[in-house]
Amino acid sequence: MNRTEEYYKTEIAVEIRRIMKIEKNKETAAKFLEAINSVKPKSCSVKSGWRSGSDIDFTLAFEKNGNKNPFDLFIENIEDKAETHGFICGLYPEIFHFNPMYSLNNETHSYISFKLIKNEE
Repeated sequence: MNRTEEYYKTEIAVEIRRIMKIEKNKETAAKFLEAINSVKPKSCSVKSGWRSGSDIDFTLAFEKNGNKNPFDLFIENIEDKAETHGFICGLYPEIFHFNPMYSLNNETHSYISFKLIKNEE
């Protein structure tokens, strides 16, 4: 089956939203959504990295002063969507980790990072 980039964008968004809706993640996810929705971005650069069997982290660099949807812009700008999707599905993370204290803002950009972590319980 030859899957398209659009397929992977949709699946990554669905999987991240699934993790955000897990009861223990709701408060953290709400803080993350508040942080990204306050940016009002015109562009987003995404860097991701992972530790096998443990977690995947994303660092988002939003350029401010736009009117695009920040969550959609983040998903759109993941570089290798197929590989990222495969890693997330293989890891099956259940913990959404976001600490607003580690977000950076200046006049033109907002830098936000979060992790999806495998539940080791």
